[in-house]
Amino acid sequence: MENRLLVRRPVPGTASRLSLVRGDITREHVDAVVNAANPSLLGGGGVDGAIHRAAGPELDAECRRLHDELGGCPPGQAVVTTAGRLAARHVIHAVGPVWHGGGRGEAATLSSAYRQALARAREAGDRSVAFPSISTGAYGYPVAEAARVALRALVEDLREAAGRGLPAVEEVRLVLFSDADAAVYQAALDEILPEGVPEAVRVELDAVRREDLPLFARWFREPELLALLYPGPLLPNNEEDEEEWYRRQREARAAGREYTFAVRLRGSGQLLGSVALRLHEPKNRSATFGIALGDPAARGKGYGLEATRLTLDFAFGELNLHRVELEVFAYNLRAYRMYLRAGFREEGRRREAVFREGRYHDAVWMAILEEEWRAQPRDDLPRWLPPVGAGPAVAPASGPA
Repeated sequence: MENRLLVRRPVPGTASRLSLVRGDITREHVDAVVNAANPSLLGGGGVDGAIHRAAGPELDAECRRLHDELGGCPPGQAVVTTAGRLAARHVIHAVGPVWHGGGRGEAATLSSAYRQALARAREAGDRSVAFPSISTGAYGYPVAEAARVALRALVEDLREAAGRGLPAVEEVRLVLFSDADAAVYQAALDEILPEGVPEAVRVELDAVRREDLPLFARWFREPELLALLYPGPLLPNNEEDEEEWYRRQREARAAGREYTFAVRLRGSGQLLGSVALRLHEPKNRSATFGIALGDPAARGKGYGLEATRLTLDFAFGELNLHRVELEVFAYNLRAYRMYLRAGFREEGRRREAVFREGRYHDAVWMAILEEEWRAQPRDDLPRWLPPVGAGPAVAPASGPA
């Protein structure tokens, strides 16, 4: 039976496409085939055994050598070999986790296995890669959960690589052996990378109100949040600072120097945090961006990405800026990945510029240009929408106190 392409979708913000294929991974004509390997690298059952049989003794010999030299490959990691008799140039051996119920870090290990396989592909110069469903055979990982982990890991890794200017893996395929697995992966793909379905805009940018100040002051006293932020000219962490910060942000908006917005849940108006654009010299048409989600329950849910995209729409679409830049601590990996997804690109690092918890960390400089913002696919991005009754598009920054 010939392999059959089920669906192919572009990954927004990248030169890559993600495909689902029903068939036999050993028949794929790609630069690299990923093997769902075991830690010994010496072959086994399922996909592992099928790839070793199809590739022949050359692959067995090379895996034996790696086993003797490296002691195998730990879960969450990947190594590359030649491909023997396969049509591919390389086999990338990625080791997934054994399922123990989900409480032993299985998701993180599985995600790492996919990401490490892509890293090995880039290092080898491979531009097309075929993956199996890792860990869902003898290792017992539930297919529905594994599909979501796999697709999120692949999409996020491809977007991050594009943001950092790394070589593109242009074609990424997931090859599913059964119709049942293919249907599960199709459902997960529709959830994670929908076709032509806009993301719901769950947040809005609104005026900072005087009644918001006590909550801001409480948030900016919390060490967990402060560890992620540069100390600004003034952060409202007591009652006196609250009024001063409120006055300054309103004056700066009136003068066209800075635009500070409250981030709220659309509909309920619940305060989640704030964003700000600090403008530079007018002729440069540039600004520095900052975001802080003060509510711990709001983190990790995509609200920050939505608020960032809305702010970029305002910056480029309303203020006619040319460049928006930011600086993020290297240990704030969640924020770094979010900025890459929003379209920012890493431009450089101030090495060991920040001292936190007994060691020095890099500060990463990132930016996005107007032309890069305009080139983003528009059907999967939330758009700048002023709150109902706000009037002109820039009104939310100076709404009623």
